[in-house]
Amino acid sequence: MNQSILGLTYDYIKEIDNYLLITRESPIHYNELEPISTNMIRTTFIPNLLPLEIEEMNMNIKLRYNIASKRMLSQSLKVNKMSIQEYYNLLLQITCVIDDSRQYMLSEKNYIIHEQFIFLGLDYSDIELTYLPLKHVINKSNLQDEMRTLAINLISSIHDLQGNGIQEVIDFLGSNRFSVSGLKSLFMNLINQKLMETAATHLPKVLKTQEDLLNSPEAELVITPWFSALFTRIFATFARNKREDVTDPVPFAAEYIPNNENSKLNTDLLTQSDATVLLFDPKGVPDANYEENIQVKQPFFQYNDGSELKQFEITADNFIIGRGPAGINFVMDQLEVSRCHVEILQIGSQYCIKDLGSKNGTFLNDIPLVSYKIYEMKEGDIVKIVSREFIFCCPFVSQQQIC
Repeated sequence: MNQSILGLTYDYIKEIDNYLLITRESPIHYNELEPISTNMIRTTFIPNLLPLEIEEMNMNIKLRYNIASKRMLSQSLKVNKMSIQEYYNLLLQITCVIDDSRQYMLSEKNYIIHEQFIFLGLDYSDIELTYLPLKHVINKSNLQDEMRTLAINLISSIHDLQGNGIQEVIDFLGSNRFSVSGLKSLFMNLINQKLMETAATHLPKVLKTQEDLLNSPEAELVITPWFSALFTRIFATFARNKREDVTDPVPFAAEYIPNNENSKLNTDLLTQSDATVLLFDPKGVPDANYEENIQVKQPFFQYNDGSELKQFEITADNFIIGRGPAGINFVMDQLEVSRCHVEILQIGSQYCIKDLGSKNGTFLNDIPLVSYKIYEMKEGDIVKIVSREFIFCCPFVSQQQIC
């Protein structure tokens, strides 16, 4: 299902990797590309920029962004709340990327500052932004308004709201004092304040003032590692080379699991018990003997757990299946299942399915799903996650195709 933003259409495709594809109903012409930034993107590795391949055919342009090994920010926030420190750090990272644009001949006006176009690697400080190398982008808000909207939208995803820092951020983003460098300084100050507060909780009660904190021997032990870790995390991404792809980045990368002679999965090589095992048999072993005569009010899935027929209802508009457990509606306790594997969405009266960038993929009627692409579901459809099959039962819902 094609979606639109800023007068452009976008979709998700799968070739060797997963891609975000941006086009337009009236094709983007080669002359609409901004030549300096286009050449820079083609010839130079630009840190924290979503890798872009510019596809040209008959002078018409398609923008292909490689999103393999990355998680969409909006999807991650559905199941992983952030701390106030992570909130500041995420917005600081975005601000730093934009502030550094000039050295790569990029314009701050051409970033899409939106949760669906910001992608994460290992954590909230490892980001990649979507950049449009076009001369003109229609219907686009200015950077100040985009940053303010993003800052407000992210507030609901903070699990430890406290202090006046967020209000300072929103006020600054709404004032005529706004500048990218000023916003960067504000986030640095707020992060420093949080570090001082954290350090103070580990120091003796008799240390009352900031001067006492900074001059105490205990402060050197507590504050120095904090600042070292912070600034290493903030600035390391700008100088690093492309890291090797990590397909299931939260929280650990899975180890390579070879097949033995009997083609059975060997899970003994995992170094972390929470890692996702990579499968090399995409077909798996199908379950059988389903019955479809159970009547309930909610749409539901039926599956066979090996001993009996079971079912679970789809009880949320955004119903997530995964290993979880945090933020997951139906937990599959298997190492091969990603933490957030697949999402069932209700759009109007229609139920749809979307793979969330899982390592081992999701199948709908034996067809592999492209990550983040939305597919409609109908009564009797079979969803396969790893080797387990789920039959979609929706006897009371219209099957109008709107996805």
